[in-house]
Amino acid sequence: MPFFSIIVPTRNRVEDLRHCLAGIAAQSFTDYEVIIIDDGSSASVLEAYAQMALDLGPRFRFLCPPHPSPWGSGPGAARNRGLDAAKGVYVGFCDDDDFWTASDHLTVAANALQLTLADAYFADQSSLLGGELVKESWLPELRAWSAKGASASAEGVYRLPLEPLLDCSHFPHLNISLYRKARIERIGGFWEAIRYEEDREFFWRAMDGIGDILYRPVVIGVHNIPNPALGKNASTNLQYMEKMMTAIHLINHVKANTSDPRILRRCLIAEMHSFGNLAHLVEKEMGPQASVSFVRHKLAANFRLRSVLHLAVAVIKAWASRVGLWSPNR
Repeated sequence: MPFFSIIVPTRNRVEDLRHCLAGIAAQSFTDYEVIIIDDGSSASVLEAYAQMALDLGPRFRFLCPPHPSPWGSGPGAARNRGLDAAKGVYVGFCDDDDFWTASDHLTVAANALQLTLADAYFADQSSLLGGELVKESWLPELRAWSAKGASASAEGVYRLPLEPLLDCSHFPHLNISLYRKARIERIGGFWEAIRYEEDREFFWRAMDGIGDILYRPVVIGVHNIPNPALGKNASTNLQYMEKMMTAIHLINHVKANTSDPRILRRCLIAEMHSFGNLAHLVEKEMGPQASVSFVRHKLAANFRLRSVLHLAVAVIKAWASRVGLWSPNR
């Protein structure tokens, strides 16, 4: 049984995947397996993938979907297939267009996890947009916090409470996350009903009832932020309104499947912002009367004075529009 199983979902990205797998193969720690999950690639790409896995050796396994589809099954479903095949004690992930840069990532993680038996381990990453560096640190808020945290190993790994993690502007991306497999199985893996922000939904459910959390404040990889100008993946193909509706859908799924009040509170705040964004968009495209319902939902999600004022303004605009006293063009 390997200590780590690393799951890499992929679809029609030969050179990106080659770069991703090279970062994993360069790890100084070798007690791991890599499960490459195809999600609807073309026949020529499948041949290249299979040869790539063969060239990298027996630790790398390539799995095709049982019923291939040109549209794929979605990242959540692909990762769940990888989880079904995984044999490791802990599970990590790396998207095919992202890559690890620190060859000691798994070594440091394994030493800390073997010492503490923690449920989750997170590191940091930088991020690129269109090849340009836009964030040197994905979780900058935790850098300052880690100086106050209790050391979990001599290699700069710290024990992390849940609250500062939930308060970050970003959640830990899957590329920098390692979870005990039993914890993932306990929450049922990824929710396959959505293809956008399924990783955020997974993170929130994974944190419900979590045991010890470890954090290493070191950049160990690079995340390529989906470029909206390219429209090459599920994230960039969705219109903004669809994204907000999907976000509300996943938030409600998390609320129905978690009990930790700290997570539920963050869900309500996120739901409030999503309904507020929807209200502004609907008012712009369909008029003020259509936006009132979304503002009411915003207020119901998280009662704040600002939301009360937003509702009052929306109702006044809707009334003025209905009687001909106001129009969006004025």
